Amino acid sequence: MIHSALLALIPAVIGGIIALAGVFVSTKNSRSLTERQIQNTRETDRQKTYREAGAELYTLFSDWGNLVIAIHVPLYSVMKGTISYNDYLDQQIKTSREHKTDHHRMEFLISCYFPETEPYYKEVRKLLEKKNKIISEHKFFHENGADEKQFIPIFKNAQLEFEEKMAEMKSSIINEVRKYI
Repeated sequence: MIHSALLALIPAVIGGIIALAGVFVSTKNSRSLTERQIQNTRETDRQKTYREAGAELYTLFSDWGNLVIAIHVPLYSVMKGTISYNDYLDQQIKTSREHKTDHHRMEFLISCYFPETEPYYKEVRKLLEKKNKIISEHKFFHENGADEKQFIPIFKNAQLEFEEKMAEMKSSIINEVRKYI
């Protein structure tokens, strides 16, 4: 009787072991699937973050560059003698107040998310310094009553170089964002 009870118990034990093994395999597969889903969600979120940061950087950079251009364009009128230097400064102040840009946020996005664009940004900044130097030299000539028209081609070339480097920077941002699409 004990012997037949043990014989009946063996299939039950084997069935239990098989059931436990099935639960173990199922749990392991479920865990692996969950981990892949979490990893996929993280990667999707990361790509979304980079795309949004890239769009923001592109907008901030464009706004900043357009502001610089808008501030400097009226200087041509001063060089031609059609407006006074004070009128130019008034326009510069008005334009600066009307069109705010977050320059620090732009530099943060470049540093944290898109360091590959930094060489292009440095070139743009270098050309802005070049333009500002021309503006300072022009101001000196203006204050001393010298002929200002000689600055028109010099300033125009600097302006065109600036705009070209801005376009390169924008292309660089777009290329970086495309990596996350």
